[in-house]
Amino acid sequence: MSVSASRAHFPASFMLVGWKMLLPVLAAFICLTGWWQDGHHPTAALPGNGWWGDYDQSHYIHAALSFAKGEFSSAEQWYLPLYPALAVPGVWLHLPDPFLPLNGFVA
Repeated sequence: MSVSASRAHFPASFMLVGWKMLLPVLAAFICLTGWWQDGHHPTAALPGNGWWGDYDQSHYIHAALSFAKGEFSSAEQWYLPLYPALAVPGVWLHLPDPFLPLNGFVA
């Protein structure tokens, strides 16, 4: 049996899909590694915990928590509402960083 006959031959389209999947997986891995190695990352979705105590981040987590409770008043919002609204499922799942899945998807 020749060497080329013993190897599995994949169509070029299969290889192209494989390479296209590698980049998002690599980006997600880098994002999670950076998040985990940051000593300031939050351990709970509470204002003041980890980087939720920083100025901008405290407003974002406060807005996401307000949206999760159904409070939509403008007094609860400091920034445009789309980003905190997209983090609401993470709040409902009690993730320490409800924005992490969203950031991983966007990265």
